[in-house]
Amino acid sequence: MNGPDATADEDGIDAGVVGDASVLARVFEDSPAIHVALQGPEHTIVAINAVTRRLLGDRPTLARPCAAAIPELIGRSLLDRLDEVYASGQPITARDRRVHLDGGAEDEIDLEWFVTFIISPWRYADGTMRGVIVQAVDTTSQLQARRQATQSGSEFRRRYRAALDVIDELQRTLLPSSLPVLPQLELAARYLLADVEHAAGGDWFDGFMLADHRLAVVVGDVVGHGVAAAGVMSQLRSVLSYLLDTGVELAEAVTQLDRFASRTPGGFAATVCVVLVEPASGAMTYVTCGHPAPMVVDADGVARFLPLSGHRPLGAGASAAPITDSLGIGEVLVLFSDGLVERPDRTWESGLALLATITGDAVLGRDLPEGSPESVPERVCAHAVEMMTRPGHLDDVTMVAVQRRAVPVEPWYAEYPARADRLELIRADLRRWLRERMVSAEDETALTLAVSEAAANCIEHAYRDGDEGTIRIQVNLTTKGDALLVVADEGGWRDPITKAGTRGRGLAMVADAVDDFSIDTETGGTVVRMRRRLHRPVGMLAGDGVVEVGSAEFRAEPSGPIGARVITVSGSVDLASVPVLRQEVLRAGRGGELPVTIDLTAVTHLSSAGVQMLHTLSATGQPGALRHPPVLIAASGSPAAYVLDLAGLVRTSDVTDRSDRADRHD
Repeated sequence: MNGPDATADEDGIDAGVVGDASVLARVFEDSPAIHVALQGPEHTIVAINAVTRRLLGDRPTLARPCAAAIPELIGRSLLDRLDEVYASGQPITARDRRVHLDGGAEDEIDLEWFVTFIISPWRYADGTMRGVIVQAVDTTSQLQARRQATQSGSEFRRRYRAALDVIDELQRTLLPSSLPVLPQLELAARYLLADVEHAAGGDWFDGFMLADHRLAVVVGDVVGHGVAAAGVMSQLRSVLSYLLDTGVELAEAVTQLDRFASRTPGGFAATVCVVLVEPASGAMTYVTCGHPAPMVVDADGVARFLPLSGHRPLGAGASAAPITDSLGIGEVLVLFSDGLVERPDRTWESGLALLATITGDAVLGRDLPEGSPESVPERVCAHAVEMMTRPGHLDDVTMVAVQRRAVPVEPWYAEYPARADRLELIRADLRRWLRERMVSAEDETALTLAVSEAAANCIEHAYRDGDEGTIRIQVNLTTKGDALLVVADEGGWRDPITKAGTRGRGLAMVADAVDDFSIDTETGGTVVRMRRRLHRPVGMLAGDGVVEVGSAEFRAEPSGPIGARVITVSGSVDLASVPVLRQEVLRAGRGGELPVTIDLTAVTHLSSAGVQMLHTLSATGQPGALRHPPVLIAASGSPAAYVLDLAGLVRTSDVTDRSDRADRHD
C-alpha cells in the first residue's frame, strides 16, 4: 500500500511499497531455496535462511567470512565469482555446480548434489556496494534427467548405427554384388537406397547368363521400404532367376512370377522389366510389368525409349506377349527404376527427357567431370545417377547399363623366358588385362596367384638340365563369362610330392584359387589349364574392404625396438625375394630367439615359395622353425590375406594384436 503515511527505513525500504518487514523476513526464512547475504569484500555472512542452516548443521556461520564458514559450498571458483560481482556490480549465474556438504542432516544431503547459484549485487540506499546476495536452487534431479536423456540418446544413436549396419549388410546380401564379364557385352550397375531413414529398399536388379548363352538383365521394384520390402524383392528375384535359369521361356516365367507375387504378402503391384540379349546378334526380347520401359542410346548419344509391353504389375495379371528389338554395335541398353526419374518438382516426361540427355552426354563423354570412367556403361551409370539424384531422391534408385562391344574381347597370349626374374612381368601383364576387364579384386588376386604359381612350377621343374626354356600363357574369355587360362612349357614333368613336407604347395594353391584345374603332360611338355568365373563389382554395393594393390617393388623394412621388431613387407614375395625376406626375419629375431612380426598387408603377390617359408618358420619343433614363430599381419581384403587364408596360416588384421599372439608361443 502506497500512501502519505508511508515511511522508509534507513536502508531506503519503503514498507508502504514492499510490505511489512516481519513478513519479508518470514518469506526469506521459509524459502525452499538457499539464501545467504554476504557483506563487504570478505563476504561476511550476515543473514542465512532456514533451509541453508539445516544443510550446514550446527556450525557457526554468522559474522564469519563465507570462505572460512562454508568452504565446501563456496569453493575457489565460486569465491572468484563473488569477488567479480562485488567489484562489477553485475549479477552472475553459475549453473549446475557440484557441492558436497560436511555435517548436518546427512539424510538430506546427496553425495552428488548440484545447485545453480544466482549471485546478485547488494547495495546501500545511496547505491554504494554493501555486499552480495547468494541464491541457490537444487538442480540435481534436472541434471540427472538431462544426463539420462544424453545417455539414452547415445545408446539410441549406437543402436541406430548398428541397425544401419544390419540394413546395409542385408541389402548387400540380398542383391548381387557383381555382374558377369563377357566378351561381346559390357555391363555396369548402380544402386542407391532411398533418403528415407536409410531404410532397406525394395528395388532389385540382376544380370546373369542363361544356358542358351543369352544375357538376362532385370530391374524390379517392390512397393514400400524396410526389411519386409527387401525380403519380398529377394523372393521375387530368386524365383525369376530360377525360372529363367532352368530354361522357362520369358512369357511363361513372367506368368509364374505373377502368380507367385499374388500369393506373397507385399508382392502385389511389384514391377519388373526383364530383357534377354543375344550377345552375338544383339537380338533382344523383353517385357515390362508395370515398370518403366528400357532405353537404348546409340553411339551418337541419341536415346530412344522402347515401347511398353503392356503387362500389368505383378500380382495383378501380368501376362502379355514379349516384345522383340535389337541392340546395335556400340549401343547401350539402359534399365532403371522409377526412383531415378521421379521428383515432385518435375513431370515424368520431363524426367525421361533429362535422363535421355544425360545418358547421351555420358556415351559421348561430353561435359563429364575429370576422372570419369573410361568404360561407357560405367560412365553412363555413374553420371546419370549423380546428375539425376543431385537434388535428392525419395525412392530407391537402380540403374543397369549394357553395351554391345564393337570389338569383342580378344584372347591374350604371351611368351616369356622360363626365369624367376620374369615372374613379376608375367603378373603385371596379367593384371593389366584383368583390370581392363574391370574384374573384382578377388578375381585378380586369385588368377594372378594361379598363373604365377603355374609359371613358377615350370621354372623350377620343367627345365632341370640348365636349359632356358619358354613359358606360354594364354587367357580367353568365354561367352559365359569364364576366364580360361593356359600355362604351357616344353620341358619335362615332375610328379607332385605326395609325402608330408614343405614343398608341393604351389599346384594345390592353384587348385584352390580357380573353379576348374587340370594338367596335361602328354603333349611334349606340361599344359596347365584353369577356369574361373569373372565378376565385375557393382557400384555402391561393392565396397568389400578390398585393399588396393600398390607397387610391385619388393621391400622388407624393419622397425620397432629389439624384441618387438615389425618387418613391413611390400611388393612381390616370390622365388627371387623369399631368401631376402627370410634373412631379414632371422636378423630381426636374432635367429628366432626374439619375437618378430611380419606385416604383409602391402604385399602385391605372395607365392607358394613365400607360403612355404612362412610354414617352415612357424612349424614349432620342426627343422628350420623359429623358437618364436612370427606373427603374421595382413589386412582383410589384401592379396596376402587371401593367400594366407587359402594356405591355412594364422594371421591378424590388426598390428595391435601382435604382442599377445607372440607371447602365446613362449
